[in-house]
Amino acid sequence: MLELAKKVLAMTSSASAVEYHPLPADDPVRRRPDITLARELLGWSPTVDFHEGLRATVEYFRGELAELSAHDAADVKAFPWASSPRLPMG
Repeated sequence: MLELAKKVLAMTSSASAVEYHPLPADDPVRRRPDITLARELLGWSPTVDFHEGLRATVEYFRGELAELSAHDAADVKAFPWASSPRLPMG
């Protein structure tokens, strides 16, 4: 997981720090996914390598974040009061 986190941080040019937390008691220490059943029943196997898939995933979420930012900007223009601090409800 640390290797994946470092790759994501590098690929996104993020200044975020990796946080370490204890594993839950029932968490497997080493994961080894088995896609045999998917191959046998569905005839499926991965066609995108890890690095290309990670790059595509980062691009996808960059687009999603840009779209959310555009919507937020449009909301502020349409509803300027929505970006002001909210009053406590009570």
